[in-house]
Amino acid sequence: MPTKPKNEIVWLEIPIFIHGMTPRTEARSHKVYYDNLLARVNKALTERGKRPLSQPVRIEWGWDSSQSKQPDRYLAEAEEKIWQDISASIAPKLNPLVWLYNLGRSLMTFAVGDMFYYASADGEAALREHVFEQLAAHIKKMARTSANISLTIFAHSGGSLVMHDLLYHLFGEKDFKKSEGEALYKIMQPIRKLSKGGRLRIRRFYTFGSPIYSLSLRSNTLMVKKIIAHESLQPAEIGLTQDDSLPGTRWINFWSRFDAFSYPVKPLYFEDTQWIEDRHITTQLIFPASHSAYWDSKKMARMIAENY
Repeated sequence: MPTKPKNEIVWLEIPIFIHGMTPRTEARSHKVYYDNLLARVNKALTERGKRPLSQPVRIEWGWDSSQSKQPDRYLAEAEEKIWQDISASIAPKLNPLVWLYNLGRSLMTFAVGDMFYYASADGEAALREHVFEQLAAHIKKMARTSANISLTIFAHSGGSLVMHDLLYHLFGEKDFKKSEGEALYKIMQPIRKLSKGGRLRIRRFYTFGSPIYSLSLRSNTLMVKKIIAHESLQPAEIGLTQDDSLPGTRWINFWSRFDAFSYPVKPLYFEDTQWIEDRHITTQLIFPASHSAYWDSKKMARMIAENY
């Protein structure tokens, strides 16, 4: 049996799953989506002679998931209340055009509403505190048993935006200050120390149905001015560096022309980087089914296994 080189770093690999926009039909655990995708990826990994992923961390947000007092737990309930209040006032759905307009109102309430929430200052703070706290708790727990933690992130829709922000705060040059939120500062600082000390890395980042590029407009200082000035972000700002010695594409963003909420992401970053790639896959023709189709995509699972 071949032995590992004495100086080879041993990494504890942890897959992270986070869902995106939460329509009322999904205001419940997303475990079935996470486990279905994990099973497809593991099947494809096994077929290629690769080690399957294990010990997944499943992150929930935007609904009352009984996780004590998460600050964003009333989001889905509030959206449902808004829809109930306006449903009695909008016209019946007998006219096809009226049905189409009402579909637009529904998407504005349940899907775009999630992004409105995250784009607001207090909503952003509440959601970041909840998601970052969940992930930080798992990382700190694993760090007790392993010197080095390696993350593979599977992020759908608005969840990809939250995780992208997390990576920027973990690996970016900007120092996280107490003035930006005492609770968030306490959560982030121990994990930043792990990343700065080389004990935390991002092995792979897989996003699908992601609105990261379009919602970069929510930050004037960070993004809008950079876009106008044709400036690009550097992959190292989200933890993708040469020092990791990991082959292949580090961040694959899956998107579909039929998914109105998905966008390419590579234009945000330094154009010569080979670590970030946009891959188009075909989903259902009708939105919003096209936005949730990634979870069941065998093609996407195969691409992930080939890249991993």
